[in-house]
Amino acid sequence: MTTTRTRLLSLTSITLIGVAILLSAIKPLNMSIFSAINSALPSKALWVTITNSADVIFVGCLLFITLRKHQRLLTCAVLCGISIHYIVKFAKDSFAILRPEYGGLDHIVRLGPKLASNNYAMPSGHVASAFMAIIFIIFAHQLKGWKLLLLFIYGLLVALSRMAVGAHWPADVCGGLR
Repeated sequence: MTTTRTRLLSLTSITLIGVAILLSAIKPLNMSIFSAINSALPSKALWVTITNSADVIFVGCLLFITLRKHQRLLTCAVLCGISIHYIVKFAKDSFAILRPEYGGLDHIVRLGPKLASNNYAMPSGHVASAFMAIIFIIFAHQLKGWKLLLLFIYGLLVALSRMAVGAHWPADVCGGLR
């Protein structure tokens, strides 16, 4: 069972990396998907709330609350969170992909503060943090069925929210999911 899960996670990661590379290579497709999501999603306040729920401080509190009885997993989650923070920072500087507000689109719905042009987009740290927390919570509580589905829906909503608030391209979101 564990090897099946590991293989599935590996295959999913490889697929998402491939999608991120493909979307980055086909810039018009990346821009079209972003524009469709950014302009079409209703209730902007909802998307800001969802995106803020994946902030590192919120995710840290969530992990502490849900993993407080699982000290070893909590320690691993904290170390993983710190690692993800620096990996994302390094990847952003390495890829140097501009955020959508600097990407040459005619119209963009941007919610939240304007980010500096050197605050690069790829990969999404919010999405990476959210899915890291989801994975630890699933393992800590052996979630299955509707609870597992609910967590993954939340993660996908975080991914969508990053485009809805105008912060990331679809390729950045896929890079954060890996």
